[in-house]
Amino acid sequence: MEAFLQRLIDYATCRFSDLDNQPLFTYKKIKDIDKSPCESLELLVIDYDETKRKVCQLIGIQEKKSCDALFIWPKLNRIDFIEFKSLQKLRDYELSKIHGDSEKKKRFLVKKMDDFGIQTKLNDSYFILQYILARKDFGIKKTETAALEKTIEQRYFLLVDLELTENSLYSFGLMTELLASDEGLQNSLIQTTVESYLDHKTYNFITQKPRLISCKGLFTEYSSLLRECN
Repeated sequence: MEAFLQRLIDYATCRFSDLDNQPLFTYKKIKDIDKSPCESLELLVIDYDETKRKVCQLIGIQEKKSCDALFIWPKLNRIDFIEFKSLQKLRDYELSKIHGDSEKKKRFLVKKMDDFGIQTKLNDSYFILQYILARKDFGIKKTETAALEKTIEQRYFLLVDLELTENSLYSFGLMTELLASDEGLQNSLIQTTVESYLDHKTYNFITQKPRLISCKGLFTEYSSLLRECN
């Protein structure tokens, strides 16, 4: 499986004549990708929005809705779909204007999550990936590709610009400080509502429940995995 995913990376980073000598996969730092919620995160990922634009141009179809970034782990036999969301803006400019009890705010957040269209973005992201794998010069038969795909772990991350109380990344003191402020209470409400939403939904193509993760959380997790894989 490692060889299959590494082949995908090697193939999609080649330059193609039907793309004006451009690759299908372009690596960028997360902080440099359009609409990134992480202004200082220097992790290199595939700019999947750019891949989507190129593929839709090649096929001649209306632009799809894809996840924002992709990370492929050949040694872990895993593909991560990463979606960007600025929940700070939602908190400061929309949620803060809703007056009333927390249930009203929760209903607003659930409606926003519905509007995000996670399954549609996963469907379209998978479509883009399928197109790349089906190209004749990729060199693997469709039946073989389908069999290999079934063994690959596929995950989805909702990457946000909020302080999250996830795992052991934050001390009890910081959690107490966050919850003591109005901003901290709003963050806590957003986190618990979004995590509950993701936990109670079923999504095609991914092998684990989607995860809400902060910029710091993704950096910590990926840094550890990259050390293990090297």
